Amino acid sequence: MEQWRRDNGASMGSGWTPSTPAEDARDAAQAVDPYHAKDFTLAQAVARARRFSWLASLPETAAELLLRHARLQHFKRGQSLVSIHDRDHPLYLLLRGVVEMSMPQRAETVVPVRFLLKGEWFGEYGAITGGASPAEYRARSAVCALAIPRANIAALSGHPQFHAAAAELMAQSLLKFTQQLADMMEKKPEDRIKAVLLSFSAANDATGGAPGITISQDDLASITCTSRLTVNKVLRALIDEGALTARYRRIEVLQPEALLRR
Repeated sequence: MEQWRRDNGASMGSGWTPSTPAEDARDAAQAVDPYHAKDFTLAQAVARARRFSWLASLPETAAELLLRHARLQHFKRGQSLVSIHDRDHPLYLLLRGVVEMSMPQRAETVVPVRFLLKGEWFGEYGAITGGASPAEYRARSAVCALAIPRANIAALSGHPQFHAAAAELMAQSLLKFTQQLADMMEKKPEDRIKAVLLSFSAANDATGGAPGITISQDDLASITCTSRLTVNKVLRALIDEGALTARYRRIEVLQPEALLRR
């Protein structure tokens, strides 16, 4: 326990856990083309994209131009889809898997702030505005995504209806993020910490990764807008209750129901 407290005080970067040989073998099996082909063809992925309200609002010709040269992309666990400050990257629709979104918190440190699941768009700020991406997106599992090239988006930059559609997409993303933030800030510090642990643990379970969450107390404090002292106090209490275990920079939730209790 003391070793964990010492180790957990150090900065942990993005919070992504290096994969084990067993996880690499599983992801390699998932990366075989037939696995993805059974789930999606490019035509199916494009059809799914067109059902979203922001894209459905475009005239047929504009939608066709936007989706021209769109492609399916596959990523292994741990691969980066978009790095912080990237400018020339696609707009993505997540079709399969889990993507970790991280943002800078301190010098040379990025911290995971949420996990994206299938059906979510991401990378919209850099892809639409051409500005530097404010976030990093990394595959938390084997991922399949529809990628719309930045060049297609730039070709529609003078289209008035595209501006409205792009604004709708960015507004939806911002609203979702601010709603999650507002919901988080309404909770007491102890409940915010528990909510993040539950969220990260559920995302890890969904990817079939090794048990446990890799995150430092400093990063957990940054995400939950609390102090490291508060985080340490809450973790100690949960460990004493048997709700979780902690060892060498890893936290494993054993009793999720205990974290739901107030």
